[in-house]
Amino acid sequence: MTEWMYFYTPMCGTCKLAERFIDLAEHLPGAGQVMRRDINEYSELAQKWQITSVPCLIRIAENKPVDRIYAFHDVPHVYQFLKNSR
Repeated sequence: MTEWMYFYTPMCGTCKLAERFIDLAEHLPGAGQVMRRDINEYSELAQKWQITSVPCLIRIAENKPVDRIYAFHDVPHVYQFLKNSR
């Protein structure tokens, strides 16, 4: 089963914009739901998964990260990541 996890920090303006893109993309056909995690509260997991910056959207399969994006160009870009990862 494929899942997605979005890592952010509360004071990050770019993270807020990226989350808005995710919010919009999630409602499109075939996208699925994205879990949201404040990286400050999940620092051990972030280290384990080698997250180098935020915002970061990770595709998870079998409880392991298999793909990620750090650049959130626009809603279609995020939607394609979510849709093509299914």
